[in-house]
Amino acid sequence: MLRRTLIGLVAVGALLVTGCADDDAEDPDPLTDVDGDQDRDQDQIHRSLASTLEGCELRDRDRLREQLQERLRERLDGAGYRYGAGTAFEILDEQVALDGDRATVQTRLRIQERDREQTEAELQWRLERADGTWQLTELPPCVEGGTTPSTLRDQDRDRDQDQDRDQGS
Repeated sequence: MLRRTLIGLVAVGALLVTGCADDDAEDPDPLTDVDGDQDRDQDQIHRSLASTLEGCELRDRDRLREQLQERLRERLDGAGYRYGAGTAFEILDEQVALDGDRATVQTRLRIQERDREQTEAELQWRLERADGTWQLTELPPCVEGGTTPSTLRDQDRDRDQDQDRDQGS
């Protein structure tokens, strides 16, 4: 009887050790899983920017307000829109630089205004994490007083003018 009890205890102990080892292998240590945290942050930041641009397209102030730091929400209420109704925004490229609870994001956007030529623009976004949520620290580009996108066409024009000036000297 004692022998069966000991064998049973050894078997149960082996199962418990094996089960714990499997759990440890599947769940990364939250203190050392920096890549997982960065991936999660970058995903949340991308969703925040996408939601902001959708709010711009729909002229949905409530959606825009959700993406802003509280100190900016009142400024949004009095701001007009920089682009006409029906303007579509698409993120073509996005580079996120994380620094703790702050992020800087370089994006290249496609902007299609109704009845106008499509343009591409580069825009830098700044976000801060508060209570686990990434929020914009500046008004979005579609709102008057928000960050101004630099259109690639304008950059090309300026570069061409600089080259013409240099060749004329």
